[in-house]
Parts: sequence; C-alpha cells; structure tokens
Amino acid sequence: MKAKAALVLLILLIILLFPAHVTSQWPPLPQELAGGRPGSFRFSTTVQLQADRDELADMRASFERVQSLLPAISDPITRQSLQVEIQKWQLHVARYEQRLSSSAGLTAASAETRLNAIKGRRQCGVCHGAMSEPGQ
Repeated sequence: MKAKAALVLLILLIILLFPAHVTSQWPPLPQELAGGRPGSFRFSTTVQLQADRDELADMRASFERVQSLLPAISDPITRQSLQVEIQKWQLHVARYEQRLSSSAGLTAASAETRLNAIKGRRQCGVCHGAMSEPGQ
C-alpha cells in the first residue's frame, strides 16, 4: 500500500514539476509580433473589393480628365490650387489601393491567412477535405 501511495505521489510530483505543454495547430509567433499593432480586421466580399477597385479606377480617370482641363483655367493661382487638391486626392487613392492589395504586416497577414483558410474549409469540403478548425 505504501508503494502505491509513493508511486502516486511521485507521478503527481512529476506532473507538477514538468507540466505538459499543449501544442497548437499554428506555429507560435515571435514574442515581438505576438501582440501585434492596434487595429481591427474587416471582412469584405470579393464583389465589394472588385467594386472598390473599379471605383478607384474611375477616380483615376476622373483625375486625368480634370488635369487635362487645368490649362484652360486662366487664373494661375486657381490652377495651382486645383493641382494641389488633385495631388492630395491621388495620394489618398494610392494609399487606399495599397490597403486593398496588401496586409498591414506579418501579424495581419498571418491572421488573414488563418481566417481565409477557415472560411474556405467551411465553404468547400471538396478542396479543403475534412480538416478541423484551430481549437477543435
């Protein structure tokens, strides 16, 4: 009886001193990236993203039309002022296009990849097989 009690105590002591690490399906992030930057994720459908890209292309064409009309403005101060405003809008469009086409960083890219994989598995068992979601 004492041997069994000693064995149980030894097993408990080993469990307490050397806890098992639960492994994740996803590789751990480096500590400096684990917290990430403050921000939020938004879901956009493919249709919405394409509509945004089409709208940006229309805006670029509109900028070109307005710039072609600038020489017709006789007042140089007004012409220069309009040129500056057009450049600001062009910069805004370029930034927005950049956000549409790339991730905010490694943490965001990792999260986007994981979320898209989960979404794909839920919608298409043929392509993704019977893979389980992280945490299940």
